Amino acid sequence: APDNKDFYLRHDFNKAYSVYGVPYLDEQTTLGANAESDNLIIYGHNMKNGSMFRTLHNYSDREFFDNNRDITIYMPDKILHYTIFAAYLYDSRHLMLSFDFKDPDVFRAYLDSVRNIRDMNAFVDTDIPVTEEDKIITLSTCYKGQADRRYLVQAVLVSIES
Repeated sequence: APDNKDFYLRHDFNKAYSVYGVPYLDEQTTLGANAESDNLIIYGHNMKNGSMFRTLHNYSDREFFDNNRDITIYMPDKILHYTIFAAYLYDSRHLMLSFDFKDPDVFRAYLDSVRNIRDMNAFVDTDIPVTEEDKIITLSTCYKGQADRRYLVQAVLVSIES
């Protein structure tokens, strides 16, 4: 991967310049054997034409949130199945640099903070048990051109197919 952590914001899969970019993993994340790390964070543009992560904003609608809860990630040697448990507006801090998700106490406190969000535009399904023992995925995109906000959709790993 290129040294510039934001390289894929403006480049395609073939590393050619593209205004669309492609969704990409946080630079602190490694794949391979560690594909189910504590919190995989994937970034993508909020494109006006509806491409990339624009559709994440559909999760701000309760009916859509309730009826679209599955994420499937296809790896070369396995398939990861996740269930969405939260969708909310967050600040723009770098999650992997702000929280040590490998520390169970930090991860637990972070999950507690998500469960305690009281924003009218946030949806958190507290009936889905998510603990510091679980693996989650965070999809992150910008929010209506506000550089200091990110819209996050989070899901918990529920099964792995080999």
